Amino acid sequence: GVDFGTTLVKVATKTQDGPWKFLSFPNSDNSVAIETRLLQIHHETHGAHMHPLLCATGIRKPKKLSLFSVATPTLRDAILDEFKLQSDGVRTLLGDATPRRFLLVLVGTGVSYVLVRDGVIVPFPIGSGFGGGFIQKLAATLCPDIDPKSENKTDDAQNPLDLLVKDILPNTHGTLEGEFAIAHFGKMAPDSGQTGKLLTILNCVAVSIARDMFMISRIAGFTHDHAVFIGSTFKQYPMLRTFLERYLASPLL
Repeated sequence: GVDFGTTLVKVATKTQDGPWKFLSFPNSDNSVAIETRLLQIHHETHGAHMHPLLCATGIRKPKKLSLFSVATPTLRDAILDEFKLQSDGVRTLLGDATPRRFLLVLVGTGVSYVLVRDGVIVPFPIGSGFGGGFIQKLAATLCPDIDPKSENKTDDAQNPLDLLVKDILPNTHGTLEGEFAIAHFGKMAPDSGQTGKLLTILNCVAVSIARDMFMISRIAGFTHDHAVFIGSTFKQYPMLRTFLERYLASPLL
């Protein structure tokens, strides 16, 4: 199974009796290179003797994959079908624990919000550009030497470079209000370290998502008590999860 995302190609593969294996690599317009990499993955998993069959989803699927037999579940609208597949995937993974009504927050290159009611999807018409693509491109410019998976192992003194409410109003120290940003990068200086810059980028995205969710929950027809987050951005940038948990006052499971 292959999902051709805007930024990444995500692959899920298994043999009949073996475990699922998951991996990803950058997407591009070079369909020959993409197909060559997929064929290599297929041979490593199934051997060269098996006919390569691929179930493809995603809005950036190559127009032609000559080395594979391709099946695709997209029947109507590429975006709506992707939302439906992701909703069905969540319901399969959570099983009986699936809430009847929840907000599905899809954090990929951008961010999309979908209300799911008993398996019926209701996409929120406005998404956000503050997602994985924003993080990736800005981080490559401001902090190219930092491993994004190690930013949560830094010293506790290394904080985002945002100007916060508590910096202006000391009496808000220790409160959620005190952690709200007045200006992202408001405390950045010429000698600011790269780790602080990366944490600031991630905090900016977390604030954007939390604010969107707060606004959506106040709109008639989109009220919800549960939210489910999915997307490879969380695996690439572990501290994004930590920042979101701070603003949502709830652990992300």
